Amino acid sequence: MGPLQTIPRGGKAWGPSAARRPDRYSRNGTLQWLGALCPTTGLSVGKGSARKTADDCRTFWEQYMFPCWPTGSIHLVLDNLSVHAKALRELPYRLRRRLRLYWLPTNSSWLNLIESHFSVLKHTGLDNTYYRTPDEIDEGLLAATQYLNQNPTSYSWGKI
Repeated sequence: MGPLQTIPRGGKAWGPSAARRPDRYSRNGTLQWLGALCPTTGLSVGKGSARKTADDCRTFWEQYMFPCWPTGSIHLVLDNLSVHAKALRELPYRLRRRLRLYWLPTNSSWLNLIESHFSVLKHTGLDNTYYRTPDEIDEGLLAATQYLNQNPTSYSWGKI
């Protein structure tokens, strides 16, 4: 998810009036949010990064995703971002063999359940905030992830 800018973010509580919104603000950088979700349990893990490079993706997988799910296969749904393929090539074989990969077609991000989770995460962690640094955005999203993990909701596909 990202890039997330350090700008005031409204929400239902701010309402139609702009009285609480600052009229001047500075952009102090952006944050990329890397995340993984287990749809059957609703538990997730995420971490902010200044950029979304192959090294950042691989580090996230090794330090955050694999420790959360230490055994068994991990089904990983990926879009066609080139850094994902490079990160997978650089991943050690002992970790790579646990992955079951699903590549999404171009322009079909709506098939990835993490996008629905990112929407809930944005509403929980970013609405009605004015974070002034990328580190504050990271802390807000980590707190929102912890809250959502304490109150997990499993995801399921349903016929419309």
